[in-house]
Amino acid sequence: MLDHALTPEAVALMRVVVTTAHRMPDLARLVDRIGRDGGIACVARAIAGADAAPNQIAQASDLAGRFIDMVFVPHQMRALIGDDREQLDAAAALRIDDAIDLLTRAGRLDPSYAS
Repeated sequence: MLDHALTPEAVALMRVVVTTAHRMPDLARLVDRIGRDGGIACVARAIAGADAAPNQIAQASDLAGRFIDMVFVPHQMRALIGDDREQLDAAAALRIDDAIDLLTRAGRLDPSYAS
């Protein structure tokens, strides 16, 4: 998900959305919601497991949103302001590990998911 979000095309599109959000706020919210909902669905499926029932995936959605807020949003913001892609890629694994650790310590993530 992070790799896809940091493609030059994706970063350029997000810059356009942010730049024009004040003129077209409904469109900006729609673009954000589509991307966020897709990301949440992807992460929720990963958390719930390959054989998860739809209700298990739905239960994992809140946690997936928190994970995205901790990992994806800061990563994307760093890309939007022009941070080096190689440095972002190098920091990604640590950012993910930190989020898993924090969510586990907060009792929001079952430690067996982290393995």
